[in-house]
Amino acid sequence: MKKRNKIQDKPTGVVQVDSGINECVAGSGKRLRFSENILRLAQTEYDHQYGKRQDYERMQERSGLSVFEVVTLLADYVERLGGKPTAPRSEPGQ
Repeated sequence: MKKRNKIQDKPTGVVQVDSGINECVAGSGKRLRFSENILRLAQTEYDHQYGKRQDYERMQERSGLSVFEVVTLLADYVERLGGKPTAPRSEPGQ
């Protein structure tokens, strides 16, 4: 059975796009570079969710995870370790 993309089941919000991402537009051939520690933490969560299909080095050979995947995996990792997202702000009068 195919696993669903977890983000589709969660509320979304907006984020800013940093200049580094703007410089790496599709087709430019440029790649964003993240700290290996960040990428290995994301890889740990990837392994937890999907099994050890590919190790970190193989993932890097295949162009790595997308920025979106890294952020989502890190958020899932933090939640799994007990981190809790902030509660939505209540509207005045509620």
